[in-house]
Amino acid sequence: MSSHEKLLYRIENKRKEMILAAAMTGIASTHTLTISRELDDLLNLHNKATVAGFPCSLALKN
Repeated sequence: MSSHEKLLYRIENKRKEMILAAAMTGIASTHTLTISRELDDLLNLHNKATVAGFPCSLALKN
């Protein structure tokens, strides 16, 4: 599995985790918002790796 695929896998898992947290604790709960921030971080890594032209393996080291 490439670094890009691993990052996409992590993004999808975090998205599922956030949806579950929202269903269980509410969309505005601290728990859901924390997971949302973590998802944002992963999405920013993906954006940095693809738009800026950096290999995903370098972005994952940050």
